Amino acid sequence: LRMDAWVLFKDEATKPLCARAIAACIGLVRILACMMQPFMPTTTASILRQMKFPETAYAIDDQLVKGSRYPSRLVPLGTRIDKPEVLFEAISEERIQEMRAQFAGTESEEDAKAKEKKKADKKKKNQQQKGGGGGGKGKAKAPTNTNLDVSRLDLVVGKLQKVWRHPNADSLYCEEIDLGEEKGVRNVVSGLVGKVDLEAKVGTHLVVVSNMKPSKMRGVESQAMVLAAFDKNDAAKTELVVPPEGSKAGDRIFVQGFEGEPDEQLNPRKKVFEQIQPNFGTNDECVATYSGTPLQTSNGNCTVASLKGAGVK
Repeated sequence: LRMDAWVLFKDEATKPLCARAIAACIGLVRILACMMQPFMPTTTASILRQMKFPETAYAIDDQLVKGSRYPSRLVPLGTRIDKPEVLFEAISEERIQEMRAQFAGTESEEDAKAKEKKKADKKKKNQQQKGGGGGGKGKAKAPTNTNLDVSRLDLVVGKLQKVWRHPNADSLYCEEIDLGEEKGVRNVVSGLVGKVDLEAKVGTHLVVVSNMKPSKMRGVESQAMVLAAFDKNDAAKTELVVPPEGSKAGDRIFVQGFEGEPDEQLNPRKKVFEQIQPNFGTNDECVATYSGTPLQTSNGNCTVASLKGAGVK
């Protein structure tokens, strides 16, 4: 018996098999959409919308894992698929040439000078870290606080000044956050697209880990990290951790019973944050906690909007 849908459809006796084959194909598309969501959230949302699934249906939960053995069961009976939309448009050769002319370009004299300056600055920084070249600031000081707890983190209130989508990654936001520092705002990259509408949060305050080592995320440097709570059973449910009313940029956040000097800069090789993070969470009052004790400023506790018993990272 041939299992091609277009063959099965022609015979009334095999139409139920045709329906099952098509449902299995749609179920497989849903599984693939869930797997690609972290990398292509906009495309995933379009696929789920056409399949009449809510845009939050991308979570890889127990139901999806068990259903992957029988993908036809991942699609409710009676589902009518919308008119297909084009997910990826072909780029014409003419358009490719236009993009090359627009983005490739040639290196100007100004660009060449900037590149040379960057190279010289890097060389100078390396010399300073080795102890030479004028006695400037070298490596971050070794931490005097050896406790592996929240006191190692420099938690600060930040004010969100500006937000835009990352030019090279669908799932990332780029932000400018004021931490009350004389040197100005910090650039931060956060993987919150599709989870939190950061563009609607401009002008509000949030909680920032300010002593993360700066790192490039798809070509854009991130100089800190925004804390957010997430539902342990549904990653789509995510909320920002926010400081109490009356907070201002630069206010310190602390946890009673965990006193100590934060690291000047966390060493990513030591995995300090990764070992501390599992002890963050939220309680039944939606208060952000560390080992059950609230994160707080002099104005009160840091909270989330509605998530209880959630994780925080």
